[in-house]
Amino acid sequence: MFDRGKDDALHFFQATPNTEDVERLVEEISRASEAWLAKQGYAGEDEDNTEDDDDAQGVLQMASLNGVVALGERAGKRVRKVVTLGGKEFALGPRCASFDGYNVHANVALAAHDRSGLERLCRYILRPPLAVGRIERLPDGRVRIGMKRTRSDGTSAIELSPLELTEKLVAIVPPFRSNQLLYAGVLAGNAAWRSEVVPKVPTSTDAQREARASLRLVKRDGKRGRDKLPDDAPLGWAELLKRVFGVDGWECPECGKGMRLRTVVEGSPAALTITTSLLRSTGPPRPPRGGDDREAYAGA
Repeated sequence: MFDRGKDDALHFFQATPNTEDVERLVEEISRASEAWLAKQGYAGEDEDNTEDDDDAQGVLQMASLNGVVALGERAGKRVRKVVTLGGKEFALGPRCASFDGYNVHANVALAAHDRSGLERLCRYILRPPLAVGRIERLPDGRVRIGMKRTRSDGTSAIELSPLELTEKLVAIVPPFRSNQLLYAGVLAGNAAWRSEVVPKVPTSTDAQREARASLRLVKRDGKRGRDKLPDDAPLGWAELLKRVFGVDGWECPECGKGMRLRTVVEGSPAALTITTSLLRSTGPPRPPRGGDDREAYAGA
């Protein structure tokens, strides 16, 4: 949390909640969320859960939240579950709590300068909703999606028809131009202390200087490669390409050796002349389209 000290400056104080704190928090979140949903017109469990909105996505989202099928022959029925260890108790970890379907996990903490840990956390948060390795096509055409862990009720997988799988995927598509990231407390958009906490946006000059610094080249393993930048330095396109897709953008597709950026040629007649000359220099000489030298090329 942030608070002002005796010098009237904002200071960050680390809070270490225990499991009981998280349990009280998840109960407050559950009650506040249900009260907000009631004001928005969403019925509770003891009321009619039908969705009369003209938007088809609203119908699919409501069915997905209720764990039922919205379309096809099994419309209104529960999603098929594969139970292997039914009734087995599942203990939550420390600083984790659940209440009425709401779950809070507060057992992950990162040091101020743990950039690698922050990257792992971001990768986990941004993971796709389905893991390809846990999807299986059954002989009858249905799709079985395995759970990462067996749930407390013994559910280890669910089975969906192609239509049911499509409707579940449609239900998690974010609404058009809808903000999916909300901040609270000092990071909220209208918070009075926000400007003192959020880092300043670098100017264009600073961004250009960082971009030039990220293009420094050194010899690495006998090849031309990239400099090892500080942990807090912004990653260039080549590092991002290699981290995400495992493709080295500085590796020559022909010989596999490291490439070095010589210059940037913008689109112009001169650029076309230069690139044409480079292409010709990579292969055997080509005969001209006409002129007296045609016979000389033919006899060569």
